[in-house]
Amino acid sequence: MALATQRYQIIESTKDEIDWVESQINNYNRELLDFPGEPETLMNYYIKDNDEVIAGINSCFYFGEFLWINVLFVKEQYRGKGIGKLLLSKVEDIAKAKGAKLSHLHAFEFDNVKEFYLRLGYEIYGVMDDCPAKFKHYFFKKHLN
Repeated sequence: MALATQRYQIIESTKDEIDWVESQINNYNRELLDFPGEPETLMNYYIKDNDEVIAGINSCFYFGEFLWINVLFVKEQYRGKGIGKLLLSKVEDIAKAKGAKLSHLHAFEFDNVKEFYLRLGYEIYGVMDDCPAKFKHYFFKKHLN
C-alpha cells in the first residue's frame, strides 16, 4: 500500500512530541517485557572544585537490569586524578544496588578513553571503522557482579 503523501506530513519534533514518542515506546516495551517498574531512572552527577563544575556523568538505569553511560566528561586539567573513575563507580554502585547486571557505553577513538574503560573492567564488544572518517567508534560493556 503506497502512502498518500498529501495526507501525511513530516514535521520536526518539539519537546512535547519527543516526550510523546518516548512515552509510547516506553509503554510498548513495558508491555512486551512485563516490566512493572519505570522503564528508566536517570542518574546524573557532577563534581565541583570550589564553585567550578569540573566533571559530570549522565547515565540511566533501565529495564531493571542495565546501566547506560551516556556521557562522562572531566575537564582536561583534572584528568588522571581518579575523578572519572569516581563518577563511574558512583553510578555503577547505585545501578548494582538496584539489580543491574550490565553496564554499557560507547566512545570515539579521538576521545582517547579506550584504555581508561579497559582498565576499569569494560570490554570492547563492537567497533565501527571510519566513524567519523579515519577514526574508530568503540562499544563497551562490563558485567556488574
